[in-house]
Amino acid sequence: LTETDIENELTSKFKKSVGLNLIYSSGQNIDRIVSIYRACIRANKTLAIDFYIANVLKELSAFAKVPYPSKEYPNISVFYPYRLSQMVSRQGNENLMYKFKSFKITRDQIDERHRDIVMIVRPSMRGDLELLKNLEGANFIYSLWSGYKKEGVTKDFIDYLTSRGVAQSSIHTSGHADRDGL
Repeated sequence: LTETDIENELTSKFKKSVGLNLIYSSGQNIDRIVSIYRACIRANKTLAIDFYIANVLKELSAFAKVPYPSKEYPNISVFYPYRLSQMVSRQGNENLMYKFKSFKITRDQIDERHRDIVMIVRPSMRGDLELLKNLEGANFIYSLWSGYKKEGVTKDFIDYLTSRGVAQSSIHTSGHADRDGL
């Protein structure tokens, strides 16, 4: 699949959804983040990213036209996961969090607007997701190498979401060359 194919599949999934859309993708896969963002625009959804991804996108915006939380991209909101916020605070790097505070979206706001939100998640955010009231009927889209799903924290994370009634699908293509390709 091409990134355009991924964007089209995501757009279709987002348009059909009646609940919160959770997507597990690398925060450093910029092509995928842009595809997710573009699909959100096409499906009239708000993209909720954590402040780590917000910082990555903001830094890259100096070199390329990538969306990041700003007035120029009003449909991007910033979520503050508890574990990540605690870690960054303990390290004395609060400035990484505070620069996006005007774009903050809270758990309560995600609950209220769950039908209109696409949220990039990862296993370390499970505690945050446990506090959401409107996970039933949500979609979980896995957009990483399928081998990660088989064990460890990723498997536990997916099992947790399934236990909450979250529907699962995979929409991914690899940017890595296989052995023959190399």
